[in-house]
Amino acid sequence: MFRLRSVLGICILVLADSVLAMAGDGGDYTIRANTSEVRVLFTATDSQGRRVTQLQPKDVAVVDNEEVVRRFRSFGPADETPLNVVIMVDTSASLARQITSEIELVKNFIQSSNWRAGDLISVVTFSGTHADVICSRNCRENIPGLTSPRAGNATPLYDALLTASELIARTHEAATRSAIIVLSDGGDNISMHTLAQAIAAAQAVEASVYTVNTRTQRADAQGDGALEQLAVETGGVAYAPGRATALTLNAVLDDLRQGFVLTYECPSSAAAHHEIRVVPALDSHLRFHSRQSYTALSADQ
Repeated sequence: MFRLRSVLGICILVLADSVLAMAGDGGDYTIRANTSEVRVLFTATDSQGRRVTQLQPKDVAVVDNEEVVRRFRSFGPADETPLNVVIMVDTSASLARQITSEIELVKNFIQSSNWRAGDLISVVTFSGTHADVICSRNCRENIPGLTSPRAGNATPLYDALLTASELIARTHEAATRSAIIVLSDGGDNISMHTLAQAIAAAQAVEASVYTVNTRTQRADAQGDGALEQLAVETGGVAYAPGRATALTLNAVLDDLRQGFVLTYECPSSAAAHHEIRVVPALDSHLRFHSRQSYTALSADQ
């Protein structure tokens, strides 16, 4: 069983036979899987910060709890991997003036972007006391209900992230890359779950969280830290306020299409929390960006 403190998976990042479910107390999420393979998505840049698009397995090593892994089961570009994307739109009162325009931008992004066969796109809105799944899997063809809802006074951001993670688990298909795109000011004043639980739920389904900070420059910045933490701890990117939403959404899609994915056998059968680092094996000027840990459970757990 896989509990809340995991990041990459139960020594799995192939979730073909995985299930994410909420336990009866409302606080635990569980993943069950039948593989012992670690799957790591990462991007690479050179010493000038420019994206590196050509890498060979010999160029990379993974340090897994200080054990160096150089033999990979698979290694390749991430652009060949279908996407499973959930777009979350904050429709709470703090963003009331811009809800209509943000929704139109999301609809245009979904309908005009160059999606590929096998890509899955879902949309979740959140305000008041709950999150609403507007459409699941195939929002490219039709987005029913994504209009301009009445803004709710409360903001259940963390609960909505658990809803999005559960949606990814239900719609997951083998060898997909999962991501959650959050359009919000980062505020939360009603969720039953914590930021740590929201992060763990995303980590459990291997979803990189990309946060698009939609607050105005003069608005309260108290949610900025939460958006930054969500992105950093899941291997996503946090975009600062003031950037055009349409450009940001396109930048997220470009980032998801780039990078690399590798898999390797979990180096230990013992239950343990694993810290991982993707490091250069040959060129010390390379820099890698990925998730930083996962939790392995023993076979009888």
